[in-house]
Amino acid sequence: MNELERQLHQKIGDTTVHEERIKKRLHEKMHKKRQKKMYWLVPVVVIILLIISLRLQATPPFKSADSPAVIEQSFITHAQTGEQLAISTELYDLLIRFLAEGKEVPLRYTPSAYVKQGYYVTADCKETFCGMSFIVTSGDADYLSSFEKGRLLEEQLSPDKKNVMAIIENEDGKRLKFINNTKNEQHYQTNKQVKNLRTAAWISPTKIRLYFNDKRTKVIELPKGGVSK
Repeated sequence: MNELERQLHQKIGDTTVHEERIKKRLHEKMHKKRQKKMYWLVPVVVIILLIISLRLQATPPFKSADSPAVIEQSFITHAQTGEQLAISTELYDLLIRFLAEGKEVPLRYTPSAYVKQGYYVTADCKETFCGMSFIVTSGDADYLSSFEKGRLLEEQLSPDKKNVMAIIENEDGKRLKFINNTKNEQHYQTNKQVKNLRTAAWISPTKIRLYFNDKRTKVIELPKGGVSK
């Protein structure tokens, strides 16, 4: 290689190095410009996220018009099996008020053999006879009837299946309670305690024969509005 060719190659090499330096400087300048352009986006994004978060916290949860209302539940215990039955807290509070004078005591239930979703409920009062109520939990509306103190002995369904007779034992003997099985309402009950009663039985849709301890019997009718003496 002669001197002329050597100088030419040297100039070409110098030019290439110079071009690489220029490209590097341009790349660094462009990178710095992009960084400067991105800096202003950071606070904007933070502000947008903060606004969205505040709106989500302030907005109440969506509830469809068809969504059922949430009903608070409490539990009563099966008198024999210990199984738990869920009832509305409102009904539970009423039972506590009627059966235990507002004191928090265990409530025990016995399912009705004939009334759908009907239950005899007593308070655990540590006595022979405790307060008793009859409830029906239909889901749409609850029903409660106070039976005073007592213990359920048996239930009997009338021949036309429209009424249920409950024989309740208490300190004074026995009392009859009659529950309308078509409307789940207590329409009838004896006007007074039946003394010396051994048992009772339906003999027609509206008549009941009473059997006394001294072997006497008596037929009473079940007129609308109450039981005749």
